Amino acid sequence: VEVNYKGTPAEGYLLTGEVKCEPSSVMISGTLGTLATVNKIVIPEEDLDITGATETYTANISIRKYVPTYVNLVDNGTLTNGRAAVSVVIEPEAEKTLTIPERNIHIQELPEGFRVRFAEDGEPYQLTISGLNAAVSAVDQNTLSGTVDIGQWMESRNWERLTEGTYDIPVSFELPSGVKAEAEMFVRVNIVELEEEE
Repeated sequence: VEVNYKGTPAEGYLLTGEVKCEPSSVMISGTLGTLATVNKIVIPEEDLDITGATETYTANISIRKYVPTYVNLVDNGTLTNGRAAVSVVIEPEAEKTLTIPERNIHIQELPEGFRVRFAEDGEPYQLTISGLNAAVSAVDQNTLSGTVDIGQWMESRNWERLTEGTYDIPVSFELPSGVKAEAEMFVRVNIVELEEEE
């Protein structure tokens, strides 16, 4: 039995991707020729609208109407009147604030002839992430690393040449699938042009 659904849960709730159907398979009977044409029974999305749901959405669906007319359902004790119990698993969005040590933030694409230093001098940074509880819990703040891409930052400002100064530059993180940063994190850096040796 293949289950389809439509809609999105209420704000602050997420789909886990788990869809349960009991029974998950059924026995059918018919002629050899007709049975060869049926390999699944599809519950269409119109039958399951999870819009605005704040908990696991459950429904008792009649699958008999989705079986071709020339095929019969065989009640083997798992079906009650040709119905299946379907659940679309929904859980509250989890949130977690990570403390990212300065050593985990790496500078890249710094133009030659410049030096960069963190203005906060060793102070840790805060990053709030959200997503499914299992995915958020698995993120380790001690191993998560961020990148400050000076070249990309210059490009976003339409700068062809870097100048000395103190700047707040965004940090990008490689977060696992299903996890997002609630807000962009910035680090304050001092950029100094090195004096050329004569």
